[in-house]
Amino acid sequence: MANATGPSTARTSVKIIEAAPGSARLRGRQLIVVRGTLVPAEFDIIVAPPYQRQLMVSTGKQDELVEALSPTDGIGIPDDLLLCCRTTAYRAIGAGEILIDTDALYILDGLQRYGAAMVRRRQGWPTEPFGVKILLGTDEELEERLFYQVNRLQTKVATDVHLRNAASNAACVALRKMSENTPGFPDVKWDQARGSGEKITAHMLYEIAIMLHGYAQNRPFEGILEALEELTDRIGTDRLVTNVRHFFDYVHRCFDGTDMEPYRWRVDMLRGLARYFSEYENFWSGENLMVRKPDVEKLRGTKWDEIIEALRQSNASAAVTRAFIRQKQRRRGAELQPRVQNR
Repeated sequence: MANATGPSTARTSVKIIEAAPGSARLRGRQLIVVRGTLVPAEFDIIVAPPYQRQLMVSTGKQDELVEALSPTDGIGIPDDLLLCCRTTAYRAIGAGEILIDTDALYILDGLQRYGAAMVRRRQGWPTEPFGVKILLGTDEELEERLFYQVNRLQTKVATDVHLRNAASNAACVALRKMSENTPGFPDVKWDQARGSGEKITAHMLYEIAIMLHGYAQNRPFEGILEALEELTDRIGTDRLVTNVRHFFDYVHRCFDGTDMEPYRWRVDMLRGLARYFSEYENFWSGENLMVRKPDVEKLRGTKWDEIIEALRQSNASAAVTRAFIRQKQRRRGAELQPRVQNR
């Protein structure tokens, strides 16, 4: 969509027909709400803000919505779009018509429906209008909170999207910046669907960060954020980020060029290695992850058939950790010293 990243500067108002103003209390704030109908000629004022997920164009879902929006033989779309407006300026201009003074309506819920309608417009096909519910007087911070409420607590959206939007969590911001600016770091999936070349998800990145520092796997989204905040308080964001960067560097050094290279980005492979490093003092100097060259070489010499078999087990990450422990203990004088973590 041409207007997916910012509002159109050519417009200064939008007309809503069959409209009625009202109010709603959301997140502790009293907001003006306009309900009505948005006709296709006004669709270009809608903007997909940065916190939104991506359009799903390759799953067949969009094709179904495109067909449903045909005024002649489509089945229609019963749900309204939920839109936000960062002004409260509006006025009645006729019976059931309201003009809102704005150059952008930010879409909070209904992006896939809107994307399908814009496909029809680009093709020159007629499309059904949308019922809309517009929240007036919002700002980006409130919209992000509402997006979380609608798409985490009410409608399922990938955890990666919410983790991407966690701008108030210093560790999240720093880890994302590190992943994007470190040469050779695996590309991270930050949106609803995995893009070309993306090796790990945002959820995997942040989960590995906390597991590496002694937290259990399979925490919910909120638990990951809580753990990252605790780690920031305990060891600092810089140390946390450095340890995670070193961990993924060790993934390259241990597995690239081996039989395990095709498996190295499997979530249970990464979890198993993070748990292995986390549990033993051998791989740390104080709070600094430090895997020495002999241990890297030892991991490169692992019996990979054992790891592949471990990945097939029901608790694969724990099985992978046990396989690495066995590999370490095959050498005399290579005892593992359990790590006591201050958590």
